Amino acid sequence: MPHNFIVQNLIEVKDKEKRAVCGEHPDKRLKLYCFKCTKIICVKCIDVPHQEHKCATVETISKKIAEQIQSDIEPFSSRISQFRESLSKVEVPNKKLLQTIEEMKHGLRQRGDEIKNLVDDHVAKLTKELNEVKERSVKEAEARVESIKLALAALESFQTHSMEIASKCSPSDITRSFNELHTRAEELLKSHVITDDYCPPVVQFEPTEKLIERLHNIVEGWIV
Repeated sequence: MPHNFIVQNLIEVKDKEKRAVCGEHPDKRLKLYCFKCTKIICVKCIDVPHQEHKCATVETISKKIAEQIQSDIEPFSSRISQFRESLSKVEVPNKKLLQTIEEMKHGLRQRGDEIKNLVDDHVAKLTKELNEVKERSVKEAEARVESIKLALAALESFQTHSMEIASKCSPSDITRSFNELHTRAEELLKSHVITDDYCPPVVQFEPTEKLIERLHNIVEGWIV
């Protein structure tokens, strides 16, 4: 990470600390957390209206919140690994399928050239069917890949964002961010779940009995 970027981050953290002053008492910093009101207050706010409320220092509560944030995002690493594995399970077999289809089309064209007068119509029909399978498979695989990549990006982005808040932000900002981060972490873990139900279609070609009779020993059949 560039030195200037680190320095800029430190400057921004310092600026946030300077702005951590009470809206009711500008001469006082926000140093206490009110459990009942779930907000940060200054020492003067304890008199009114938080006199009977349970409070703790921001430094104390922020440490606990930072620990909770770390706990919330702990499952993300394994979930991200699962999505990466799922991504591979879609991309690898789909690539193999496309390669197989291209090889089949090439083989069909070669055999068609050898016995063109006999199999022109049959080759054209099979090529069309293979292209239809290819088009459907590409669309399905692309949709799956896009869905997985979007989920992966959301999980990684939130993980990075949460870690930066927990490690770099001021105690006040950590405390303010907790409820939103905690809720968002639960939402992401519920909405982005691995579903390994992708299966590429099986492609197979077998010539008809009529074609076999006409081709004799020239073409006995293909199974790919």
